[in-house]
Amino acid sequence: MSPLDWFKKESPLFGLTGLWGGVGSNLVGGIDPPIDAHITWNPNPSGSYSNIGGNTRYIKWVANSTVTIPGTVTVDIMMVAKGGNSGPYNYGGGGGGGGMVYAQSVELKGGDYPLSYGDNMSFAGFTALNGGDTGATGGWDPTGNIARGKPGGCGGGSGRTGAYINPPNDGGVATQPDKAHPGFTPGNPGFTNYGFPGFGPSFPKSAPWGQRCNAGGGCGSGGSNTAGAPGTIQSASGGNGQANAITGANVIYGAGGGTPGRHPGATNADPNANERGGGGARPGSIYLRYTFPA
Repeated sequence: MSPLDWFKKESPLFGLTGLWGGVGSNLVGGIDPPIDAHITWNPNPSGSYSNIGGNTRYIKWVANSTVTIPGTVTVDIMMVAKGGNSGPYNYGGGGGGGGMVYAQSVELKGGDYPLSYGDNMSFAGFTALNGGDTGATGGWDPTGNIARGKPGGCGGGSGRTGAYINPPNDGGVATQPDKAHPGFTPGNPGFTNYGFPGFGPSFPKSAPWGQRCNAGGGCGSGGSNTAGAPGTIQSASGGNGQANAITGANVIYGAGGGTPGRHPGATNADPNANERGGGGARPGSIYLRYTFPA
């Protein structure tokens, strides 16, 4: 596992959230130029819109769609993929959160744009990657391949092996930080990829050996190595999610999955709601924000 997997990859300038319409900013992205008619999509139930205030609107999609842009417009795009699978109970660790990408000041020409919603998310040249599943076995795993956390947007946590192994089963690496978005380069427009690895390995600390189940990584931090309940040897908390204010309010997305309910205290780092891409196979979503004439 490369040390680079421990960090989110940011664009040089626009990745500094809070300066250019990101988290904690009062600036509104996508204000130049406004479009003369509203963005539409088909089929209609696949998305919904909300007016934030003034002439600013965001659209949220939770199904495949074709998006129609009536004329050139500058938008902000945020998407978070589906989280990785956690469990199974007793053997598996936590799934990684879905990878997240936040792009600002993206110019879209008039026309139809396919929007893909599923494990991975893609729209207008940007892609968010499905979170990594946990590893799980509970039995003999001499190479650690089965119990090793799986790679994904955020990496999955390692599972319980049931026996000491060498090399140990690591957490899954995060693939979102190195995800390229064809046609775009960091800073033009500004975009940021978010994703951290799952926790591992399952080093034995006391008998019985190999009992550790570990948490998945999130979009804000890696899986925690905080111990679970007294007497256990597993990590408890999934990695933190990442706050984003594209809807006008800070919301946490892509939190890592904590270890399943084998022991008390094994929880997720952040609340995971539907369509926020949390570990434990929670679905993700795609957001677009823009302005329109008064």
